[in-house]
Amino acid sequence: MEQTGAYIAATGTVTLEVTDPAAVELLMLAAFLAPNDLPMPLLVAHHSQLSEPLSSATRDPMTLADAVAALRRYYLIGVTGDGLSVHQLLQTVIRGTLAPEAERTWAAAAVHLLYASFPVDNDEVGAWDHCQRLLPHMLAGVKHAQRLKVGPK
Repeated sequence: MEQTGAYIAATGTVTLEVTDPAAVELLMLAAFLAPNDLPMPLLVAHHSQLSEPLSSATRDPMTLADAVAALRRYYLIGVTGDGLSVHQLLQTVIRGTLAPEAERTWAAAAVHLLYASFPVDNDEVGAWDHCQRLLPHMLAGVKHAQRLKVGPK
């Protein structure tokens, strides 16, 4: 999953280059999740489920902030509170530019992250808010996983 840059063709005529490898991986991962409110604490808490260099970036708050800033600079993501958002059109464009194997790799990465983060005791009232926040990401991740025939380890 190592990449030196991501080229995003937003309109077919405009191409942006993101050179921060952790930012590229964050954007690729986000393309396989729900478009709104991806919890940054989820990434930090489950960094072991992420590939390098995103895993390292989520362990260092300044490096993660730099990756987010690199994406915000081009308006590729939005930040509200501790959640990230990516426009659905951009998600579609990113998925459409990936080779089939890369698409499967990123879909599997999203599923592994969500599988590790979903509360085991989800019948406990205290877990319901967390489950509610993750549910749209679970639904999006499962949709891509089924389409690409990938699943948790």
